[in-house]
Amino acid sequence: MYSTQRIPLLVLSVCLVVAAVGTLPPVSLAGQPDYAGLHKAEPAERAKAVRAIRQAGDVEAAPLLMAQLADPDPAVGLYVAQALGDLADAQALAGLRADLRSLDPNVRFRAALALGKRGDTSATYALSRALRDPDVLVQRTAAEALAQIGTPDAIEALASALNSTQDSILHNAMNALQAVGGAAVPSLIKALGSNNPVVRFHAATVLGYIKDPVALPALDALAADRDPDVAKEAAWAIIEIQKRR
Repeated sequence: MYSTQRIPLLVLSVCLVVAAVGTLPPVSLAGQPDYAGLHKAEPAERAKAVRAIRQAGDVEAAPLLMAQLADPDPAVGLYVAQALGDLADAQALAGLRADLRSLDPNVRFRAALALGKRGDTSATYALSRALRDPDVLVQRTAAEALAQIGTPDAIEALASALNSTQDSILHNAMNALQAVGGAAVPSLIKALGSNNPVVRFHAATVLGYIKDPVALPALDALAADRDPDVAKEAAWAIIEIQKRR
């Protein structure tokens, strides 16, 4: 049986993920990047080198950054992912998509972060698989990445996760759909017609948080759903939308 407890949706941004893991203060750097610094023993020196490459907009350094994606230091790894989100070329993007299958969850997380920041539409399928990654942080980052990409296929991938019985997957998908906002409404309305009451219930929940009046006719019909919990959730969503009008 699915949970009928409404879960307040908290949209988690990539910035919050970064803050939770840790970061280093920004620096102002002049001159050419210190590529040799990528291989220095001190994490602060490696981070400084990555930030310099990113600040310089050095697209040709993408292969060097890809080689550092598995850096053992969490902050350095995040800087690498952020830099690749700005600088990854077609070859690097292909490598990042492949890295979503890495055995190292840190690499999978960083790859998902970079792909979302880059808005790589070709990563939609790989990120949709990552929604169900065994690592919760990878799941969440994949969901956020799909929201950032924001294409119909990416939104459909998020909507398809509304049938999950795993709380983390479900919550990540719902948060990401809420972050997408109005663009997610057509997919959510379609989900209201699912044969699965779990999907209907959670689609109604997200629509209640998005508060788009376009969803009212579909929710009105759902308020008579044969599943009493679904009907109750649809009625709640209608009230929430009407409050906004």
